[in-house]
Amino acid sequence: IPNSHFSKIYQSLFLPHLTYGLSCWGGIYPSKLQKLFNLQKRCIRILFGESYSFDHPEYYTTCARTRTYEDHTSLKSYSLEHTKPLFNKHKLLTLQNIYTLRTSIEVLKILKYQSPSSIY
Repeated sequence: IPNSHFSKIYQSLFLPHLTYGLSCWGGIYPSKLQKLFNLQKRCIRILFGESYSFDHPEYYTTCARTRTYEDHTSLKSYSLEHTKPLFNKHKLLTLQNIYTLRTSIEVLKILKYQSPSSIY
């Protein structure tokens, strides 16, 4: 897949699932949103990341049944790629920024166009 299509893949397959009903549930505690933000960062690393070790080097090559118990419980010696430069480079918004943008647009629509009329 050409690199130019990765942003289309992100915006068509991942972003709609992430932002569906965001203005309703986006104001929950940050600890609850952290799991979704981690999922968003993982998707960004997979699509736009520079390094190929997204989780750890053996993640995609070995089956969990072939690894020993010590392999599962030992400390991992990998580091994840930072996503802030990837968000900035590809001009993508984080989950919190998308929530702020969507609620601001909805408040603007309510104030400017006085819709929905049930509020007034």
